[in-house]
Amino acid sequence: MHSSLGIALAALGEKDLAVQEGIRATQLLPVSRDGVYSMLYIFDLALIYTILGEYDSALDKIEYLFSTPSPYSPAWLDLDPRWERLKKLPRYVRILQDFKK
Repeated sequence: MHSSLGIALAALGEKDLAVQEGIRATQLLPVSRDGVYSMLYIFDLALIYTILGEYDSALDKIEYLFSTPSPYSPAWLDLDPRWERLKKLPRYVRILQDFKK
């Protein structure tokens, strides 16, 4: 619920609360406790950062998702319209190219 609330708060422009909720979700289910479902919350945190225009933070999370076993792939993000804002960024393009290999 925290990550969903964070996404909603981000859409409403409530930056600090949105990030706080997204981080809280990742703290409640850390990777060390569950290596599969925890990735969902990291993905949501990346989305929160993207909605808020915090692109470097979003790309840090995306890079982490791709560097560890997770259900997310460059093809997944490339097809998902929620990441459209990132597609013009050189770092995003580089990350997708690096992890498509």
